Amino acid sequence: MMRLKVYLSSISKDFFSINYNHFLMRIVYDLISQENITLGKMLHSMNGPKPFTFSRIMLRNYNVEKDRITVYKGTKAEIIISSIEEAIIESIVNTLIKKDFVKIGNARFYVDKFEVYAKNISCQEKFVLLSPIVISKPVDRNGKLYHEFLEPQSDEFVDRFVRNLKKRYEILIGKKAGDVEFIPDTEYINTHCTSKLIDMKGTKIKAHIFPFTLKGDKKLIEFGYYAGFGERTAQGFGCAEVIEIDRKDL
Repeated sequence: MMRLKVYLSSISKDFFSINYNHFLMRIVYDLISQENITLGKMLHSMNGPKPFTFSRIMLRNYNVEKDRITVYKGTKAEIIISSIEEAIIESIVNTLIKKDFVKIGNARFYVDKFEVYAKNISCQEKFVLLSPIVISKPVDRNGKLYHEFLEPQSDEFVDRFVRNLKKRYEILIGKKAGDVEFIPDTEYINTHCTSKLIDMKGTKIKAHIFPFTLKGDKKLIEFGYYAGFGERTAQGFGCAEVIEIDRKDL
């Protein structure tokens, strides 16, 4: 299990869409496939959950104009890619070593540096989301199946969060999952706008960003930290980081 933090700086003033998840997803797959085409094809063809996630682009010195983000020459950016499979991170690293820049939409970024790291996860951790989390339930409407996106205040969100985490663990790890207690930070949720509406190439996805605590099976919590929490993790949802600060500082 491993994480990669990539540090970027923009080459010139340019822009990309605020709905950039599919750009990042393509970059991740390309970086993997350029080093290990077999692994890249395997990940593409996998049905069900995938063993990685990634954060939003964390930018400094930028501007949001309607539906696009403008960056300037020298704008700094960071992206975290996380996986339970070390081969995924190793493939990305080996490709980045050979690359001068990456392209996000119209904007090109120099690869300044990167660092690989791992973190010891305990049986109780508080997390902040680096990319929004998606939890939904299937709903039948006139014979067609739709996904109803759930709100973090609801008991059903809490229940489906845990069920999703355990199911993905059992599929990807191949062992029976332990139990965890999921505790959303309700004070934060009740005083902040947590929802994000993201367009994934025409599909509208409602997701949320908020702090939460997990208590219980260490291996299951560790799995979520590296593989992501919730649905659509390989599309850049549910990437979280451990925090050790008061909620007022979030």
